[in-house]
Amino acid sequence: MQQRLSVILDTGLTGKYKKYFLPLTVLIIACYMIFFLQFNGLYGQDSHAYLKYAKELKHVVLEGTETSSFFWPIFYPLLGAVVGIVGLPIAMMMQIISIAAFLGTLMQLSKIISLVYAKDATIYIFLGAATQVYFMRGGFLVMSDMLDCFFITTIVWKFLQWQKEKKIQFFVFILLLSFFAFTTRYPSIIVVGPMVVVCSMHYFKLLRFPLQLILGLLVLLIASFIVYLNNRFIIESLHIFHSWNFSNWFSVDLVGRDGVSSHTVPNVLYVFGNLFHIGYLSFGIGLIPFYNRLRMNSTLLLGLILYVLLLVGISTQNYRFLLIVHPIILFLLFPAFDGLWEWLTNKRLRVIFVLGVVVFNASFFIYSFSKTLTVYSTEREIVEALKQINSDAPIYSFYVDQSFTSYGIQNKVYNFYYEDYSDFESGALVVFNESQFKKQWKGHHVMNNWNRLKSNYELDTLKVVKSNWRIYRIK
Repeated sequence: MQQRLSVILDTGLTGKYKKYFLPLTVLIIACYMIFFLQFNGLYGQDSHAYLKYAKELKHVVLEGTETSSFFWPIFYPLLGAVVGIVGLPIAMMMQIISIAAFLGTLMQLSKIISLVYAKDATIYIFLGAATQVYFMRGGFLVMSDMLDCFFITTIVWKFLQWQKEKKIQFFVFILLLSFFAFTTRYPSIIVVGPMVVVCSMHYFKLLRFPLQLILGLLVLLIASFIVYLNNRFIIESLHIFHSWNFSNWFSVDLVGRDGVSSHTVPNVLYVFGNLFHIGYLSFGIGLIPFYNRLRMNSTLLLGLILYVLLLVGISTQNYRFLLIVHPIILFLLFPAFDGLWEWLTNKRLRVIFVLGVVVFNASFFIYSFSKTLTVYSTEREIVEALKQINSDAPIYSFYVDQSFTSYGIQNKVYNFYYEDYSDFESGALVVFNESQFKKQWKGHHVMNNWNRLKSNYELDTLKVVKSNWRIYRIK
């Protein structure tokens, strides 16, 4: 039996069919997610905000309307708006953009490892990325993470090509893709910045002094213009500068604009999730004995260190933030995996190892993604309940309110997060989950508004939805 599985392994993952294996893997997972689980990629506040802004950008072009304020860079929703303008369904296409970026990232990583190590990495990428739930999940969400990851991974590929050949076209690609990455997710500039600087300094040194001065001023002007167009970048940078604190390194209870959040491990351990967390690299501990084989690229390593230093000191802990650097870490760890693979081959344990990792990743997917599906289905149930109530009254809410417009609720919405409301409109609806928010948002607008509403007004419970969400009417 094991011999037959070994033949299949050699034929499919390392033999003549290996070039089809990663695309086929993504296709199978996509069919399972979209058609079996019926997951449309809309999960949590962020995804609905991206979809909403993409629709607004579409109406700007077609109808000349204005957009609402938007928290993040606009490149990802801009792509959604473009497909909407040509008549395609925006929500579905934004999920497909993430899926395409997921596959593109896997293929680029394969090229990178082949370029540097001259070895095939299909099995490694399959086990370390394609089936790791925290990474794979990003390829099916209506969020910008996987698109940004694709840009960063492609920049790494071009940079490594540039290091070998110093061709100007590689540098041009790096600059263009760095702009796309920055306008997709601002923190990406920290990761790709060292690569841009190394390439730029190479060409800068080739020029004489007057041209160096002119070029330096031109670069400063262009960079200032880009930052000016992305004024949110300045706001976010200032917020991070003021909130970044050494005390966050070792804290499991973080206090920030997301309220009070409690975590299992402190930030100083969380930031190494790409190496050891079972959601990112379930066999990561097994690579440690082979770390002596690692060959570090100092420029890539500098970008990673700067990014880790950013994450370790902020008051937010989110494993999504680790996604954009996962391919870089997999690339740097490949020699260790290669050593592990040789050891497994000598011990005739390759098949057992592959099957064990796949089964473990699948099991953790069932456990972890069930939480995502719970949030997704809860949002859908709340919206369906609101449609059954069939009221055009305003809605006071928090957290789930971003999903309302995505699923056709057009009522005016007041979000408890942004300000304290002294009065509440009689007859209005309230969608809230007190048990979920009373600890995290204690002392914030969110709970202040709820407590003021509950104390001064009579609430009629219209519907109880899963996870203790309730829909009320203010009497």
